[in-house]
Amino acid sequence: MNVQLEPKPNCVVNLHFELPPEEVSPLKAEVAKEFALHARVPGFRPGKAPRSVIESRFAENIRQEVEKRAVSQSIREAVKQHNLRLLRVEDVNHVHACDEHGMTFTASVITSPEFELPDYSHIEIELNEPQIGEADVDRVIENLREQQAEFPDVTDRELAWGDFAVIDYTGTVAGQPAEEILPEMPKLLRSGRNFWLRMDEQTFLPGFCEALIGAKPDEARQVDVTIPTTHPIESLRGTAVHYEVTLVAMKSRVLPEVDDEFAQRRHVGGNLEELRAQILAGLTENAKREFEARKREGAVRRLLESVQCELPQQMLRSEIDSVLRDIVSENQARGIAEDEIRAHESELIGAAQLSARERLRSTFLLLRIAEKEGVKVTEQDLIGRIQAMAHRYEMPFDKMVRDLRKRDAIPMLQEQILCAKALDLIVAGVTVRPKPDADPSLPVSAEG
Repeated sequence: MNVQLEPKPNCVVNLHFELPPEEVSPLKAEVAKEFALHARVPGFRPGKAPRSVIESRFAENIRQEVEKRAVSQSIREAVKQHNLRLLRVEDVNHVHACDEHGMTFTASVITSPEFELPDYSHIEIELNEPQIGEADVDRVIENLREQQAEFPDVTDRELAWGDFAVIDYTGTVAGQPAEEILPEMPKLLRSGRNFWLRMDEQTFLPGFCEALIGAKPDEARQVDVTIPTTHPIESLRGTAVHYEVTLVAMKSRVLPEVDDEFAQRRHVGGNLEELRAQILAGLTENAKREFEARKREGAVRRLLESVQCELPQQMLRSEIDSVLRDIVSENQARGIAEDEIRAHESELIGAAQLSARERLRSTFLLLRIAEKEGVKVTEQDLIGRIQAMAHRYEMPFDKMVRDLRKRDAIPMLQEQILCAKALDLIVAGVTVRPKPDADPSLPVSAEG
């Protein structure tokens, strides 16, 4: 076999093959023999038809099978011979059967990017270890109080700062409904019914809440505001909007007392001291996990500073799509309106592109380290990961396995395990130094 390599941009390599007759002829004979054993030919018992009859009757089928096997075997041999890190075969074309049964064809393959592997034996990163204290517990307690707040109606006075106003409102621009003049305006800014509004200067649009101060239930007011020049939707900036607002109801917020009764609603059978201890333990554990995650991210980021390489474009596009879906889903889960998401489309795409590039580079880096260190994925590794997934999704183990196989997701799962094990190896050699003049605390969860 003669093969010529033609490297192309974006990790593509074209392989040009020439197979001499002495390699193709035995393969054709092998395929013809298999056809003879199983083919049904009128006038002959199975397996007894002459080879000449078989080759004549099934010429096209034999040719296709010979080409398929020749291509597959030749690519495997070329990958091994030239130490290619093959990701997948992209295309096979220009297949020609030459005289005397020789063969030529071209295969386009995608390979892993080539780069110099940086020294990962000892990495230094700057990162502050978390310091969790009573002030953090107090913040969680306050958050829990807000979750248990009650909102009784207020009927004996006028609307004031700090209240919650329940309002109906309709916006117009230049005398026309806002949605007709500015269809890109988020629904929240156009109109609403029974909308809860916290009376605060920073709520909704500047000046909106101030115009409602002193109102009473069932009172209607005319409110004129201007959308700030800092609004994320450029076409709305500086727009004057007129609102007709009716105060449906007024509510105050009443927070529960922090006592043993409050604690028992969160920690059955316990008291306030035990609740605080439980929260402190949870915050400490969360902070440790966050610290370890940041250490792992910091180690990879430090290594990537020394890794410059091309990336397979199709894989990159797929990764960008995946990251973009995650970003959109995360924003939707936070309650951000679709109009608002679309208004930031270009920014989201840009963020997805940067994140996808780093994720792909990280994957290739960790896979190269795993290859160099001889890291392997064991059957127990795979079973453990699938069991964890089955538990997370509340699905029987066997069903999870079938689902993964149906989606051909097992190789991806093995790759994830391989990368995680390589990262474990790297992190074992990481030295953490505190950041100078920085707050040593880390953001902590507000859940106990």
